[in-house]
Amino acid sequence: MTEKNHFALFGELSVQNLEANQRWRLTPEQKSALKTAMKDQRTTVLFGVGIVLALIGFFSFFICQVAGVDGLLSSASLIIVGLILLGVIILILSRPGGDPFLMVPRDDIENGQVESVVGKVLWTGRRYKFVSDSRKLKSTRFGRALPPPGDYRFYCLPRSGLVVIAEELWWKSTGQPKDLLLKALARANHFSMQDLVSIREGTLRWRQEFWLFKDVLFVALLLAVFISICLLAVRSQVAGKYVFLYLFLALPAAVTLLQFTQRSINLIRDIWDGKVAHMDGQVTRHAHRARYAYYYLYQLNDIKFDVSMSAYNALIEGRQYRVYFTPRAKHLVAIEPIG
Repeated sequence: MTEKNHFALFGELSVQNLEANQRWRLTPEQKSALKTAMKDQRTTVLFGVGIVLALIGFFSFFICQVAGVDGLLSSASLIIVGLILLGVIILILSRPGGDPFLMVPRDDIENGQVESVVGKVLWTGRRYKFVSDSRKLKSTRFGRALPPPGDYRFYCLPRSGLVVIAEELWWKSTGQPKDLLLKALARANHFSMQDLVSIREGTLRWRQEFWLFKDVLFVALLLAVFISICLLAVRSQVAGKYVFLYLFLALPAAVTLLQFTQRSINLIRDIWDGKVAHMDGQVTRHAHRARYAYYYLYQLNDIKFDVSMSAYNALIEGRQYRVYFTPRAKHLVAIEPIG
């Protein structure tokens, strides 16, 4: 995505694309990339509409079903069933994967022009954002990561303000972008500059020990709830009647809790020792979708660290980082760009 101090948000960054944007023109390759993004956006919105129609129809059918004559469904019920079928058809024909917030007029792409404005990339607490005093800028929320914080010249579409290429300014003359990136990572991963001073020396501060101990308390609460349910079942003699059902449900939960408990024990030992390990290298970020939610990871070599969505957004890939973590539980406590 990057070449020296330039960042392409749509399509590949090439000398031809950059030179064309500097002459306030879009290249055919950039137009094609933008049209593909708009197509993905429409199918994602359509997918959301299908989900809404199917859910409305599904719940309305059970809540508002009105019986018709001769055992047939009423007209209202048939309309509700139609909503369900329409929603399901839309879900089958569309596929999610675009940015539902990326609204750009078609003629903004067809006229093939771009504007040049100077602005900044700022960290908002959850994601990076393009900001300029001269006009409102727009960026994609999904897909490619935005450039690191700092000062830029943005090449954007005239009407919508959608940024196509960001050209970093004064990269070699100041350490500001690196400092801003560190502040964004610190805010997203819950460590301060004072914490980092101690962490660099290989020790945890009390503030971070307390933050780590909250994870231990959460697992202890889950374990207490699980044991309470088991004791209640035995005491009420319900488990005797449905012993196989209880074993079927309890064994997977017990295995999962044991894994969490082992990790918590390692974390308690790490907190007690107060020591920090570190490793240098290129860190990649990964977003995985479970059945009902996303979970996010940093990966350095073969070590994976669970992180929040804001921490996922804060990381800029393709750079060298120093990652600080607890030796046994491998819990990330800080990360900073190096080099």
